[in-house]
Amino acid sequence: MAAWQLSSDRRRLAYRLGENLRNMPNRQISGLDHCSYYTGANGQRVIVTQPYGDFATELKHNLTLNNVMSPEVIAASEWAFYYPGDSHASLIVIRFPSDYAQALTEFKHAAIATG
Repeated sequence: MAAWQLSSDRRRLAYRLGENLRNMPNRQISGLDHCSYYTGANGQRVIVTQPYGDFATELKHNLTLNNVMSPEVIAASEWAFYYPGDSHASLIVIRFPSDYAQALTEFKHAAIATG
């Protein structure tokens, strides 16, 4: 946490954002596994995920809203710390723009309205 200048997600804003992402209409978000939730600079929501496999490109694509709003997706597997058996988890840091949660709500409402 210190290396990335993150603090605990005490208000659970990043956690709630993660839950909203898991419930996206018409879109399956793969790669959000073994997640930890943090707050970055200026209240930025940050999710750190450790999926089995390389999901950085797929996450970037699936988390982009209307080809405009997109989080920063950082592949940082050298920092991964979850290694059960012979499996290797990657580590991906996802830093969301400050207005992403609101844009996600609007995106979901539009998707539901258009069916």
